Amino acid sequence: MKYITFLLVLLFVNTCEKAVPTSPDAIVTAITDDAIEFSDGTTQAFPKAFLDNSTIFFLVRHAEKESYGQDPDLTPEGIERANRLADILKNANLFKVYSTPYQRTINTAFPTIKALEIEHGSYDHNKMGDFLNTLIEHQTGKRFLIVGHSNTTPKAVNHLLGNSVYEDIDHEEYGKLFIVACKSAGDAEVMEVRY
Repeated sequence: MKYITFLLVLLFVNTCEKAVPTSPDAIVTAITDDAIEFSDGTTQAFPKAFLDNSTIFFLVRHAEKESYGQDPDLTPEGIERANRLADILKNANLFKVYSTPYQRTINTAFPTIKALEIEHGSYDHNKMGDFLNTLIEHQTGKRFLIVGHSNTTPKAVNHLLGNSVYEDIDHEEYGKLFIVACKSAGDAEVMEVRY
């Protein structure tokens, strides 16, 4: 029994990894079909699961937002981050971008939509599991940017993994990017990077 438990723990640990640039302060500068490039000059190839017709999800929290209003827009720093995200993903072969129907998520997604001339869709964060399952079942092998919130983005990653691994993102943290290769909900690998 201990051996089986050990194997299950080992399997779980291997499905969650952080991309490892040379410098701990390195951030993502570009994502291509098969690799991630970092600000320290290193490049990390995607694992096999990312290249074998899995559905790929790029999940981010919205960029920095104003601190007032019911539906706040992005700050100048947030606009800069949204533009940087578009630049990072310009060669990632995205199929479509989704966001919740709030100004901060829409405006985080907009530069990518505009730069790549791809479609935008909206999703209901209260039906996240159904939304993600539909993409996996009907859009196999495609790549999506999903812009969410500090609580919905980790929940989406956890749904794809089939396990509660990630907690809510700190309210001051805007630079996490989760890249998930998914065959079905619960059969996925994730890479976590900063941008």
